Amino acid sequence: MRSVFPSFKEVYNNWAISRKIVAITAFASLISLTILCSISVYREWDSFTNKEARKLETLSRILSSNTVASLRFNDPETAQEYVESLKHDPDIQSVTIYDSQGDLFTQYSRNLDTPVREAPNFDGILWQGDVVLYARNIVLNGKEIGSMLIEQ
Repeated sequence: MRSVFPSFKEVYNNWAISRKIVAITAFASLISLTILCSISVYREWDSFTNKEARKLETLSRILSSNTVASLRFNDPETAQEYVESLKHDPDIQSVTIYDSQGDLFTQYSRNLDTPVREAPNFDGILWQGDVVLYARNIVLNGKEIGSMLIEQ
């Protein structure tokens, strides 16, 4: 029993050579364009993630150097002022500073309902879906006196 619709092979065999060349060229162009667009999207994503990681690292270094004295002299009010200065960055959702025992020292959160996260057990960047966490130890004279966690 023969199908109502002819197979691709039957249709293709009946085409003129010029039409076959055009079809093969169009298909090859489509494949090339798909590969190039995929590479472009990958490079843009990679560039974006690297830029965000560098931005968070820079912010954490600045905040770390500004809060060393606050941690050293147990002054959470001054540390709170430094932490709240990051509210001007719309990407930053929360910043938490912990003392050397991992207890909450001070926190800023854009959303007041956000629960306090535990002290980080990693150093660097961690991507969790659409949330980016950046953790950094705060060090004074080679001794860890606290840590911070920035959520973006």
